[in-house]
Amino acid sequence: MIKLKDFKIYFESERIIKELTTESYTNRDAKNLNNENIFLATIRNNNKYEYEDFLHLKDQINEIKKLKEIKRVFSILNEKTISKTSVFPIPRNKLSLRNKDTYDKTIDSTSSFISNDKKSILILFETNPDFIKSPEQLLDSISIILKEKDLTINYAGRVPSEIYFQEKVSKEFILLAILSALFCLTAIYYYTKNIAILFMSFGCVVMTILVSTAMSLFLFGGIELFMIISPAIFFIVTVSDIMHLVNSKHNYNNNDKKERFLNRLKEVGKPVLITSFTTMISFFSFILIDITPLSHFGIITGLGIMIALFFSVLSYAFIVNHNYDKIRPALSAKRLIHNFIKLLQNKKWVVFPALIIAFVFSCFKISDVKIDNYLLDELNPSSEFYQTSKYIDDNFGGIKPISISVNPKSKNFNKNSFKKLLNENGISVDFSNDTKQNKVIYKYLFQDSSEVYKYDCRIGDNGSNQSNKIYNNIQEFDKQSEIKFSGIGHLFDKTSDGLTFNLLMGLFLAIITVGIFLCLAYGFNIKMFFVGIIPNIIPLIL
Repeated sequence: MIKLKDFKIYFESERIIKELTTESYTNRDAKNLNNENIFLATIRNNNKYEYEDFLHLKDQINEIKKLKEIKRVFSILNEKTISKTSVFPIPRNKLSLRNKDTYDKTIDSTSSFISNDKKSILILFETNPDFIKSPEQLLDSISIILKEKDLTINYAGRVPSEIYFQEKVSKEFILLAILSALFCLTAIYYYTKNIAILFMSFGCVVMTILVSTAMSLFLFGGIELFMIISPAIFFIVTVSDIMHLVNSKHNYNNNDKKERFLNRLKEVGKPVLITSFTTMISFFSFILIDITPLSHFGIITGLGIMIALFFSVLSYAFIVNHNYDKIRPALSAKRLIHNFIKLLQNKKWVVFPALIIAFVFSCFKISDVKIDNYLLDELNPSSEFYQTSKYIDDNFGGIKPISISVNPKSKNFNKNSFKKLLNENGISVDFSNDTKQNKVIYKYLFQDSSEVYKYDCRIGDNGSNQSNKIYNNIQEFDKQSEIKFSGIGHLFDKTSDGLTFNLLMGLFLAIITVGIFLCLAYGFNIKMFFVGIIPNIIPLIL
């Protein structure tokens, strides 16, 4: 309970990105835009933005820049351009607020930071991660500064995603635990009509959840997003263990409680132990997968299953000691179980062919498996965070940040054609140094005078498959030139499919491990191998 005060949840995509981030994927130059630390805000007005609105917004952004958590702010107000008639290439604001006349002349300039109807503005924030103590406080501080009566402010990107998933997973973790409790405890009472067994089962699960969660906090500093299903797993395992122990046809000597306890363990102890042990091994097999969050999930859930077994046996000892092991199953429950077993016994000739047909059908269907990951798939479509992310994705050129560097080793490299290719493939360029004017602006913003062409861009969440096709298409533009991609968006597209494939392979490995263990546990009985894998592998493939 003491350890639970440090409760923290890791959002899988952010966790994987943090684990896999390398020089080959990210730009580590502190002067350049670090897309690991950016987040976006949209300000939607009921009316079209006017000159006075921009003046007020300028004051608000200047206030935001004073926050120590904010490193830089980019918006239409500091978007730069260079006049073609200028004698000296001096960067100036694309939108001029010097006076009303200059505003009227520049407001119609093309910008990726304002919508076509001039009612929505996009602001890009780059944070100082070392100063962020609370993401919620940072967004609250920005909202207080920006808040106006007719404005709607929404956020997307790294900082708001941490807040969203912290709240989402916490709620779902509790909700799933409650639903699992209601379902499993109702089933226990329906079958036993014994309040003592019901409360002992509930106590076992609560203790298992508390201990396993505390272990995760102690070992890994938080819990993984995968672990929201752990309460359901612990309920199933605990209820199964306790029901195996209390469900006996024998009437042991009530006076010798110790003998009654030990005889029952001798009778069902081995199958209960094997069931828990094989389940634990299947989760432990995730350690072999090169996905840190999944490995942590496998370790904690595997240990949690053995903890559940320990508490179940301890609870059964308490139940026997106080003579609470009398069960009075409902007649309908007994009839249902009896009829189901009888049906299987009478239809043995149907079961085996059905399994063979299902297995063959599964083998055909596995060829249709398609892995295509979307960043927004992890979000609830009805949530405000999803709606904001989708709005930015649809109206402001995309939500996934990527960086492109080009070393033009070929004299035939055409910068205008290359930029046109980026635009045709749905890539929105926020900053670049591909022309003399842009180079001056880029140096002004990032103190970067590199001769390599750089493009800080955003791409839509159109699926990892489509994104990778776009990357390949861009690299085909000039094979002699060195075209490299980096950034969090590119990292997601390049690694997510492999991680998903590793996850599927991990599940298959877990099933095979269970089959092998059962085969060994029953004296190298090859039939038990198929008993272990068939019920698990068919639903997975289907």
